[in-house]
Amino acid sequence: MARQIVVSSGAGYWYGVHRRRAGRVLRVMVVLTTTIVCAGCTDQGSGARVPAAGPDGTGSEAQSASAVPTSITEPVLTTLVTAEGELPTTTTRRSGPNAIDPMNTWPDPQQGLFPNLSSVPLLLPTIDLPFVTEVGRVENAEEPAQALRYVQTWFAPDATGSLTITTYPGQRSAIPASSREPVGPIGVWNDSFFGASTVDVVALSLIAQSGLVEVWSDSLTREQTLELASSLERRANDRPGWEVDTRQTGLQAVHEGWSIGAAYRVLYWRRVDSVVGQLEIVSGAPDLFTSSWMSGAESRTLVLVGDYPALAAEQDGRAAVVWSPQPNIVVRLGIRGDLAQAIAIARSVESVSPAVWDGVSDTDVTISGDCSMFC
Repeated sequence: MARQIVVSSGAGYWYGVHRRRAGRVLRVMVVLTTTIVCAGCTDQGSGARVPAAGPDGTGSEAQSASAVPTSITEPVLTTLVTAEGELPTTTTRRSGPNAIDPMNTWPDPQQGLFPNLSSVPLLLPTIDLPFVTEVGRVENAEEPAQALRYVQTWFAPDATGSLTITTYPGQRSAIPASSREPVGPIGVWNDSFFGASTVDVVALSLIAQSGLVEVWSDSLTREQTLELASSLERRANDRPGWEVDTRQTGLQAVHEGWSIGAAYRVLYWRRVDSVVGQLEIVSGAPDLFTSSWMSGAESRTLVLVGDYPALAAEQDGRAAVVWSPQPNIVVRLGIRGDLAQAIAIARSVESVSPAVWDGVSDTDVTISGDCSMFC
């Protein structure tokens, strides 16, 4: 049975919980830096509050759970100490009804967010692909995603590594307990854990009262990921997203936006019966930067398309460029050819009128056989 003790301290209070488990005593000490509301305690005149007297009249033991502190308004330092005096972990925790929730000001993602084809701009390259015999077009808006999420993506300057922070307002992790490696509280986060990942990938989940954040990177160490997670700050004016200090890592932001279900316009350039080029203009699908095709490319590099950072990649005789010309919009251009040609065509993309767009093709096609540039 746990013995619950509250003792006055010069820097605040100590609250100890002693448990005997399998012959070992575990002592949990919490150093508080502010007032604790302790139901069932008595005022000792000096301002200190201790539990009411227990059955032995000493005041050192409280049999009722009401003597446990019920409100903590500042961070506390939690130190786990074994009977042998070891210090296996030290963490910072926010708890109680007044705890800080880093996600409590996130905007409601259900308001005004849905796939909308009218939000997708009309864009065309001014450089033509050679020997094209047919241009097909598909335009559509998918059903809204059941679980909305906000995605922020960074890449290393040489595009060899990346960082993705995905925020799930009002949701809980679906990762089973057997696949979690507990880390404990980090900064203002209630809890955190590493998920199953490969040697080169770090996947960290951060748990808040009103949502979940997943930090995924193939360029940061675990130590760097934990440091980054503890420094995340909410943006001002209740805007979505996190302020992230990437000065130490050199990572460059390339895109962010809501994943709400895609609305898209796609052009397919065909030569006889093969797709030789593809232009995708998509709203509500920020994952195009980290799609399996882009992630598995033989080579990747960061370039500029206009004023926007773009990820360029090539594999198996195909080349692609992905960039975001405006908020919540991602453009991906792919061709059968070399990377320099793909970059040049991407840089020639510009806005066009509805009449010009409609004049490119009136064919609504279903791609089969070789599927598309990115299968």
